[in-house]
Amino acid sequence: MKRRHEDFIEDSVEELNHQAMTYLTSENYNQAIFCLNQALFKTNFMAESTKKSSLSALTFNNLGCFYKRLGQVDQALDKFFQSLELESKGLNNLESIANTYMNISVLLALKTEHEQSLRYSFKALNLLKKEIKNNPQLAVLIVNCYSRIGLEYKALKMFQQALQSFKNGYEISSKTRIIGLGIRRNIQRLYEETLLEIQKDKRYESKASKIVKNNKKRMRGTSYSPRSTLDSHTTTFTQNPRPITPKFLEKPGTSNIRRGSVILPPMEEFYISRKSYLGNIHENDEIKKKKINSLKLRAQENNAAVYIQAYWKGYKQRKKYYEMLMWEKIREAENKARKAEEVVNDLKALAQKPMEVLRLFKKKIC
Repeated sequence: MKRRHEDFIEDSVEELNHQAMTYLTSENYNQAIFCLNQALFKTNFMAESTKKSSLSALTFNNLGCFYKRLGQVDQALDKFFQSLELESKGLNNLESIANTYMNISVLLALKTEHEQSLRYSFKALNLLKKEIKNNPQLAVLIVNCYSRIGLEYKALKMFQQALQSFKNGYEISSKTRIIGLGIRRNIQRLYEETLLEIQKDKRYESKASKIVKNNKKRMRGTSYSPRSTLDSHTTTFTQNPRPITPKFLEKPGTSNIRRGSVILPPMEEFYISRKSYLGNIHENDEIKKKKINSLKLRAQENNAAVYIQAYWKGYKQRKKYYEMLMWEKIREAENKARKAEEVVNDLKALAQKPMEVLRLFKKKIC
């Protein structure tokens, strides 16, 4: 009998968790948290066993998913860590532990703790690699792990490692038929984006190395001095054995001849400095726009809040007024019913005394 009761509680907890996840996917959050709290409450009536630990871990994991959907990162992390602790005491299902590790990794990435997030992603990957021999369906989760690891490497500016992770994930997705086309295209897109970023970095490094080399040449004693003539209006460069300091050949305003020896900056430096300057200007403009937009947004929020409060207060007052009218009508109906009941009771009493009826009838005639 006791065993039947335990089985009934286990089935009930599993059913409540299933309903909670269904409500969560349909964004019915009140019903979802109600079902999860009921499931957590019912596990307290179970005897201590591995099954109880597994069901409690499942419920805490679903609670973590609930708070993750609401954007409450700290509460979600707390529930996932509780789920891990209980899972180690329970049936020790490697797939569910790996899923919990992945959820923790995503939440830590949201908190910009990318190194910790990467550590939990690798934990999930190692567990799934052990389990894939028994369950080939886990290839989808392994591809997700590789994409997660690549994203964390990318956030840490370790582009070569990120590229390798995306490559590994794409190779597995192309070999396995279970994995859908959407996942394969997504990881291919991530691979291509990372490759483009690496190429951009290489171009920037090559430009920077050229600038450094040119500066070193100038420092060694070789300089280039432009000389122009009034006839040709062209500039010719001559190599001088010693560096020439910039100076004017004549005082300003006394002649139309250009300056003498002026060391011009390389064009690359000019373009880079120009880009950084324009970038700062654009950043300042964007900051100003954000401030303006935030002020407009605050004003809109205030107006919306005032409108909502006014509408809500009016609704409450109307509701109160309608309730008062309803209760007044109910009281009137109750009074009429009471009076009618009294009249009926009096008539019944008179019907039981016919002599009294005759006497009253005679009295009325007279």
